[in-house]
Amino acid sequence: RFHADVNRCYCPSEEVAKRAELDDLKSSQIRVFGLPIRPSFCRAVLVKDDLRKELELDPDLPAVLLMGGGEGMGPVKKTAKALGDALFDKELGKPIGQLVVICGRNKTLSSSLQALEWKMPIKIRGFETQMEKWMG
Repeated sequence: RFHADVNRCYCPSEEVAKRAELDDLKSSQIRVFGLPIRPSFCRAVLVKDDLRKELELDPDLPAVLLMGGGEGMGPVKKTAKALGDALFDKELGKPIGQLVVICGRNKTLSSSLQALEWKMPIKIRGFETQMEKWMG
């Protein structure tokens, strides 16, 4: 290990900083700085109603945004199915929300989600270049 050559190790959280210390970095080398984000995520892109129209979302239903799958992140399909159940009110017989799943480049995940039957509005998307709109 050549940690003496490290001037600064920027960590997104205290937990990661503690792991860096366990890996023999000194506290003087570690800075907790938060996650780096693209500046476009900080700016309001459009009015929410306009975004919903542009992205063809239901204007009246709350939306859940689920992201993952690009790098094998978590049990996305299982989570999507659970959200599908939770966003449909059996007593009323209608959806109480809508779901957007961003699968990244994971075509297998996208295909398997497309093959399922959903009782509420759902958008299953691949790799997105304008994530700030979906997050908006």
